[in-house]
Amino acid sequence: MIKVKGAGDIQTSCGRGAHGGTARTRAQVVAELAYLEHEKDRLERELGVWTGNQKRAENRLQSAHQRIALLQGILEVEQPSAKRRPPSTKEEAPDSSQEAETSWREIPLEY
Repeated sequence: MIKVKGAGDIQTSCGRGAHGGTARTRAQVVAELAYLEHEKDRLERELGVWTGNQKRAENRLQSAHQRIALLQGILEVEQPSAKRRPPSTKEEAPDSSQEAETSWREIPLEY
């Protein structure tokens, strides 16, 4: 039994050889040759699309690996010098000296 995964896997009557093993007349040979050339062209286009998609996916995967390595490197550099504060339960009022140093473009952010 042949498993059909998609519409591309379904064979038509021409593809299954329902007309017998070999073509009997010149017209049948010409028709089968035209069909096979059309099918060859379709399969070459499909292969080109798959190859393009594969290359695009490989490039995106390589980019993701590079970004992961970069971010892990940043974490390794920051980890020894990072000092973590315990989470506070109440909001702290900002110092007036701290407000004077903060310009309008800066936003203080606590983690």
